[in-house]
Amino acid sequence: MGAFLSERRTPKLNIECLQYCTEKAIRNLSDWWLLKLGVSGILIELQFHCMVFTLFCVLVIFDLGTKWIALAKQVVPKENPSLMEEIKAIPLAHRQGIISSDVMKTRFIGKLIVYIIIVISSGFSDMVLTYLGKPDFFITLAIGYLAASELLSIVENLDEAGVDGLKDLIELLGKAKRR
Repeated sequence: MGAFLSERRTPKLNIECLQYCTEKAIRNLSDWWLLKLGVSGILIELQFHCMVFTLFCVLVIFDLGTKWIALAKQVVPKENPSLMEEIKAIPLAHRQGIISSDVMKTRFIGKLIVYIIIVISSGFSDMVLTYLGKPDFFITLAIGYLAASELLSIVENLDEAGVDGLKDLIELLGKAKRR
């Protein structure tokens, strides 16, 4: 390929170099084409599931973050600290042992494992209903309930942290979750 490049430090693209690089790219694309096709098909099929899993991870992370904020309120010396003061107090609460990384990490992983088990079980239940010729709804029900529970927990944590005006939202989310 060196013959295709000019003598200068920056390569100069000419027609022979373009042709060589194009042929090489086409050869590389066609190598292992069956494997690439299979992996692409699997990834396309898993895209929705990966997106839902990622969104649940974000919800759980928000839940843990808001719990940290609520726990950090204990170490702020002011009577009614602002949300920003509570966020800034998180490292101090962690050093004082009020926030434990091991407990939070275990809780995060444990929650995700439980959520995965529930969603997979809901999927199998939907498969049973489908084979019986009935409408499936368990995955939608389970994912909706778990998402509502996480949202309710986030709002409750923010309420514990002293954020004003969340009592009505907590009540509405509680009613929606029970439906």
